Amino acid sequence: MSITMTEYFRKGHLYLETPDGRKDIFYMFKEQIEDGLKGNNISKAISSIKSLKSYLKGDNLIFLNDNISNAYTLRKKKDEIKDDALKALRDCIDVLKKVFLKTENVSDKFSIIFILIKFMPAIRDLPLKHDTDLHLLMFHTLLYLDSFRGKEEDRVDLGEIVVRGCGRYDCAEVSEAFIRDTGLRDFLEHKVLQKITPYEEYIKILKGTVKKMKMANAFDEGDFSPLVFTSNLFYLFNDLFNGFLRDAYLENRERIGSFINSRCNDLIEDKDQKTEIINILMTIMDEKSHQIMEQTPNSSESQEKRRARLPARPAGG
Repeated sequence: MSITMTEYFRKGHLYLETPDGRKDIFYMFKEQIEDGLKGNNISKAISSIKSLKSYLKGDNLIFLNDNISNAYTLRKKKDEIKDDALKALRDCIDVLKKVFLKTENVSDKFSIIFILIKFMPAIRDLPLKHDTDLHLLMFHTLLYLDSFRGKEEDRVDLGEIVVRGCGRYDCAEVSEAFIRDTGLRDFLEHKVLQKITPYEEYIKILKGTVKKMKMANAFDEGDFSPLVFTSNLFYLFNDLFNGFLRDAYLENRERIGSFINSRCNDLIEDKDQKTEIINILMTIMDEKSHQIMEQTPNSSESQEKRRARLPARPAGG
């Protein structure tokens, strides 16, 4: 059951004390986001998205307000509130992606993509199709960055957080194919490549997925697709699992391409943009095929170079 926005402003601090109260608040945010999207009232959706973001980060002003009766209690429960906000994010991910593509405002896009990049790896058992979607959102943003509305400094911030995000998801090298801005290319080369490493949580998720597929001797294109965009993890896991990724990719190239194509079709409305992105992605997949066919299995030199670009102690060992 949801509460009203008026109730939230009047008694939100009391609702936040209990799991059920927090569930009511976060469900209300979801309803506000969905209503804003349906009614073409993006500002309404963005307002609730920013509120959700503040609870995910733990920097909502309510934690600093000494004038409320339960200020001390809420500070003690901050981690619980952040955990419940993360559960709420799982339920909101699909609508957040839609709002992201709907809005043309660079500041609004920044708020949404920050949430997705930063917090998706922390969501337990999130289907990996959402990671494929995040890659597509980042690539779309880079390709059409100049078409969005807003201040130039906000546009730069959006471009840079997306390029950093590509580094965190090990697709920085692939992202170069979508960058048109020379300043952003310089940022990629000097600030991200060789410097930004993938999230350890993301490494652990992909490693566990590959291990599960190999052990079950089963292939799922939705689980496999995010690996297509990785620059280092694909080859590291391929070495670790004795060529499993190489064989799986080459045997299922068309299925993977069809899946990525279908995600583009579901996410992106503009036909010309959709066609342009798909063409670039298919070229990237063709290049990937050539690269892995030429790869020398278990090359110690290549493994050493790839490991050097990953965290010193990757999650999952």
